[in-house]
Amino acid sequence: MIILNKDNCVSARELCDKDLRKTLIKAGDLAFKALENRSDESDPTLLWVCRSPANLKWTIEYAQFCAAESYYRFGRKRARVSYRVLQLPDIPAGAIKSLPSKPEYWRDHYRKVVAPKSVWPNLLWSKRYPPDWLSRIIFPNAIH
Repeated sequence: MIILNKDNCVSARELCDKDLRKTLIKAGDLAFKALENRSDESDPTLLWVCRSPANLKWTIEYAQFCAAESYYRFGRKRARVSYRVLQLPDIPAGAIKSLPSKPEYWRDHYRKVVAPKSVWPNLLWSKRYPPDWLSRIIFPNAIH
């Protein structure tokens, strides 16, 4: 699951199109597995989700924000996955204490791998501009 920001809404918006689709499916699957108490698996991210109600709530909200962002960018093409994720329950819980992976790791991945592939006008974000922290790499000649 790719996490670019501690705020799950911002993180969903910053994902490129390809990673948005993958993260929507992965976050939704993690949330469903955690709701079924399938914490016996060896996936460290699933173990993190199952560790507390706050982590589960964050993951469910992240999946739902990814579904909303996917619908905004692609319309009804991904409606089945989005509909399934939107059926997840609301979990009453507090704020998370830590994330399963550091956003800095994924931002570094984006700077090294995603940004070089995203050369104007062939951007990898539909209906969105790339995140601000990538704009200097993607648009080097722009006034910042």
